[in-house]
Amino acid sequence: MSKKYKNISRVLWKNYIIMVIVSSVLIIVPFVLMIIITDIMKDKVVSYKYTADSIMCDDINKITVDDVIKNHGGVQVITKDLEVIQLGGLNNILSNQLSVTEWTDFLLQCNREESEYAYSIAYNEKEKFWLVVEFPVSLIFKVYYNFNSDSVNFGRMVWLMGVIVITYILLLIISAIIFSNITVRQFINPIKDLNRFMKELENGQYQKKRETSSITELKELQEGFNHLTEELKVQETIRQEMQENRNRLIRDISHDLKNPLASIQGYAEMYMRQKGLPDDTRDNYLGIIYNNSVRANTLIQSLFRYSQVNSSDFKLNLKKTDLCELLRNKMASFIPVLEEKGFSYEINIPDEDIICLIDVLQMNRVFDNLLDNALKYNKVDTKITVMIRKTKQKVIIEISDNGVGMDETASKSIFEPFTRADEKVRNSENGGSGLGLAIVKRIVELHNGVIYVKTKPGEGCLFEIILNI
Repeated sequence: MSKKYKNISRVLWKNYIIMVIVSSVLIIVPFVLMIIITDIMKDKVVSYKYTADSIMCDDINKITVDDVIKNHGGVQVITKDLEVIQLGGLNNILSNQLSVTEWTDFLLQCNREESEYAYSIAYNEKEKFWLVVEFPVSLIFKVYYNFNSDSVNFGRMVWLMGVIVITYILLLIISAIIFSNITVRQFINPIKDLNRFMKELENGQYQKKRETSSITELKELQEGFNHLTEELKVQETIRQEMQENRNRLIRDISHDLKNPLASIQGYAEMYMRQKGLPDDTRDNYLGIIYNNSVRANTLIQSLFRYSQVNSSDFKLNLKKTDLCELLRNKMASFIPVLEEKGFSYEINIPDEDIICLIDVLQMNRVFDNLLDNALKYNKVDTKITVMIRKTKQKVIIEISDNGVGMDETASKSIFEPFTRADEKVRNSENGGSGLGLAIVKRIVELHNGVIYVKTKPGEGCLFEIILNI
């Protein structure tokens, strides 16, 4: 099941919405707490200290109302005739005479939980009147009205409000830390990982980065770095292989040039030191010098061609050419050599034209090399077969023999520079440079083609070239 990835804007919006929700909750919670505390504390403020019973007196004129008024409360007397006598302070009974209905409504209002005032009512049986004491109970009103009072409960209320404010601030800090950690985990940590990854690349550690982020942009960035790592690993492998090939090339060139040059130097030195040499000895020395100079020159020419076709500046001279006609002409020039060497041959070239875009000079070198190798490394009576056939979009050229063949190890490396099927011929007179098939492979590849070899020891070799039409 494929994993869904989120883009940065979506993640930021999600985190922002979560933060808004959390902040909103943190704003609402303190007010809820204040309401709860108001309900809890409404009976523990000054209204609880100064009740109607505590200041009740039979003589209305002797009722002490100073403390109630000082704490921003109010005192009223309701007679048996429902006349309202204001003794001082806060007064929510805005009438001097109440009806039975108004008095009943007032009593009901006093018992309501949501009322902003706390009422204390006491009845004097002897004098037949009601004493009403009222204080504000809303927390805001309490703070406002009781700020300068001597209430014993004010300090506790301030302490509770301080706890609420501090708790609110702490919750905001905690939510900010959580939000920051989420953001760091989603954005900063993957970026730090990529930074460490870049330092590893600088140190040549081409290890694939583990994909950890679920955010689309960071995921794509990590995939880009992973792709870069793979490319660098491939480039490093190619560089090492090129360095190894270069070292091997220099080593093999030195080895192959050393013998003919040593022979030339040795026989030339003998020729100069020995005076009055017989004609046959002198001719023998000169022949050896000449043959070794030819071998050295052949190696140098092969090396030049190999370097040429592998150069980035090398360009093919492509022309539309009939491959059948080209191969017929090539075989016509080789048949006398085949007959002279005692080789038999079979040629299967169709009469139709097979037109391809090729470099005639370079393709002739391919045919020359494959045919020369068949002559060079096989015995008399070997049969060489040349065939060309066409498919819908390809043309296939086969040059094969029923000679000595090669083992599997040799066939796998036969197209590498300085590789010969039989290393015993390396220093013999008929030994090639070891660059021929490497040049052949490169020329075929420059034509966007491929070349294969199929062989077994004692069953000959089949070289198959496939080109686009």
